[in-house]
Amino acid sequence: MDALVLLAAGESRRYGGNVSKILRRLAGKPLIVRALAPFLVGVERMALVIAARPADRAALKRILPRANIVDGGASRGASLAQAVKALPAGVEMVLIHEAARPLASAEVVRRVLAAARRDGAAAPIVPVLDPLHHVGQFDGGRPRLEDTGDRSRLGAAQTPVAVRRELLEGALEAARDAESEPADDVDLLQRGGVAVTAVRGDVKNLRITTPADMDLAEALLRGSDRCASSGSTPAPASWAGASSR
Repeated sequence: MDALVLLAAGESRRYGGNVSKILRRLAGKPLIVRALAPFLVGVERMALVIAARPADRAALKRILPRANIVDGGASRGASLAQAVKALPAGVEMVLIHEAARPLASAEVVRRVLAAARRDGAAAPIVPVLDPLHHVGQFDGGRPRLEDTGDRSRLGAAQTPVAVRRELLEGALEAARDAESEPADDVDLLQRGGVAVTAVRGDVKNLRITTPADMDLAEALLRGSDRCASSGSTPAPASWAGASSR
């Protein structure tokens, strides 16, 4: 059996307001329902564990009554560790996804999962298209652009990341006493000695950080609806409660 871990314990500081961004509505549905939807299409059978803020537990339970909701930790890695501890027996492959990414597609989910079944771990990557420069400082502290980096072998990592359970548990154990937090799930796995296969991501799979990102996601969904090919599918009633519709 497969499992999905949805990381939803962020404080939403950069988004602002009193409501967690994962509970805000995107095209009529809570953001977290949009984030879950492609996995219901792309994964045949899965358990669901959500690492969330304690303040959001009651609302999430109303929206997703069958989900196993655990309290997130002080960091992304701590939240992931809490969620992995809550996985049921029999789970062999784990998908890790940020609940703030509501536009992942079922195709990306399938690609990542297939590569991880073959190689052990995989993550979606999109190419870095803009020139990259190191930023230094003028005398007086003003920023100055310095040498240009080679972007030909660079890619931006997205989620979902897929990994065999035993490899993930080993990486989490290795990271427990680390002096610094991993940058993301790929960094966590690599620090634990796990090779991660790159698969093709999707530029539309953006992460919602600010209200402007939400506006962009709304526009992308409207465009997808016009083409009758939306990357997000409404969660069925067995997962989503009435308040998600």
